[in-house]
Amino acid sequence: MVRLARVVTVAALTIAGTLFTVAPVSAAPTPGINCNPPSSNLLTFTPPLTSTLQPTTIVKQTTYKPCVSQSNPNVISGTSNVTFNMMDDCTMLMLTGSTTFTILWNTGQTSTITATRSPMLVGTPPGSQFVVNFTGTVTAGLWAGLNAKQQFKGSGDDLFNCLYRGGRLQSLKSSVTLAIFP
Repeated sequence: MVRLARVVTVAALTIAGTLFTVAPVSAAPTPGINCNPPSSNLLTFTPPLTSTLQPTTIVKQTTYKPCVSQSNPNVISGTSNVTFNMMDDCTMLMLTGSTTFTILWNTGQTSTITATRSPMLVGTPPGSQFVVNFTGTVTAGLWAGLNAKQQFKGSGDDLFNCLYRGGRLQSLKSSVTLAIFP
């Protein structure tokens, strides 16, 4: 009788062990990150842009916050700040082209993104919107190899006035959404 109890116990443990080893493993978190408003971008132009091409200092300050990442939960915010000089006027803001930018995350890690920039001016003042879509990939750093989509969206009234009414454009402020995904 003791022998039968031992056999039943060993069989039960074997079955239980088998059940535990074939139980499904939870899926790994999806790599990437999503950042939403109040994430923002501020472009300033010195001197202010006009319809005339002129040497211009451009300061681009982008803040990504709040951000949520399932795969890297410690990454909650980031920044991308650049200052450069170029010949510029209002019409150049409407050009489509390739761009590369780097985001410095709050963890000290970086993501470099190469994307196509596609701007559009929607409507007329008052209430026009300037929307810029960026579609590309993370080419280096955190999440390298993943897809990236970013959108800047803000008032287009000052840009419209610069393009069509002889106005000047000193700055553009936009809300920002960013998604990095497989």
